[in-house]
Amino acid sequence: MAKANRGPYILAAGAAAQLLTGIPAAWGVFQQPVMQGYGFSRGRAMLAFAVLVAAYGAGCAVGGLLQDAHGPRFAGLWGTALLAGGFFAAALVPPANAVLFLLVYSLPAGLGSAFLAPAVLACAQ
Repeated sequence: MAKANRGPYILAAGAAAQLLTGIPAAWGVFQQPVMQGYGFSRGRAMLAFAVLVAAYGAGCAVGGLLQDAHGPRFAGLWGTALLAGGFFAAALVPPANAVLFLLVYSLPAGLGSAFLAPAVLACAQ
């Protein structure tokens, strides 16, 4: 029985995941809507970005260890859950509540992006 060519599917999934793991690099697109939607000042929006980047930095190390211990699928699934959870939880944050936004969006989205990055990039490369 011939083995199916899964290359195009893997490439498409990798490209889609790469778009999502680039969230810290694309904060400029999110900053203005976050400021308007949550009533944040520029400083609060930049704090959300700073926490996101810090979580991403710490999460890359943890995600790499997680991938080494349990494999890329495990790290990728946890990353996806954290990233999606951060987006959905941010929708429930009331306006002007920066601390809650940091806890439910910046931390999980930063960690989730970081867990996905080593899993996806290593496989795609």
